[in-house]
Amino acid sequence: MKGSAVVVVGALAALWPGRIAPGGLPGGIASGGSASEPSLFLARRARGAHAGLWELPGGKVEAGEDPETAMLRELREELGLEARLLGPARRYESRVEGRDFIFLVFPVDLGGEPPRLSDHDSWEYVPRSRLGEYDLAPLDSRPLADWIRDIEAGPGLPASPSPGP
Repeated sequence: MKGSAVVVVGALAALWPGRIAPGGLPGGIASGGSASEPSLFLARRARGAHAGLWELPGGKVEAGEDPETAMLRELREELGLEARLLGPARRYESRVEGRDFIFLVFPVDLGGEPPRLSDHDSWEYVPRSRLGEYDLAPLDSRPLADWIRDIEAGPGLPASPSPGP
């Protein structure tokens, strides 16, 4: 990966069976799923090259900014939420449309439902079994595949990041 790679951050916010979701919704019910399977927060891009594609919310790390600060800033700007980081980021390296990216994906607690959307026109908590029905932004496929593998591996057995393309 070249030194000129664009560094971006993404938020992995999940609902788990038996837990209460932001806004008092039981896990999975927000998107029509069942409370018996995990669900993941996705937002649909409103404009630009990836308009209409679903993604983990996030954005670019600005000059002089650390990735953790960037993640929380992006969630404030895009969703109007004061989120909380739940752990360290997983790092993914990808080449999309001729550009190198370093994608740092943080597990987060969004702390509620978005009061507003700036870069997106819709959001959902998508049950694991329905993720294949969504057209995903190019950077998001590998982190979502890892999330599914983590679930299938069981508690306490996180999967390592999947190999690159």
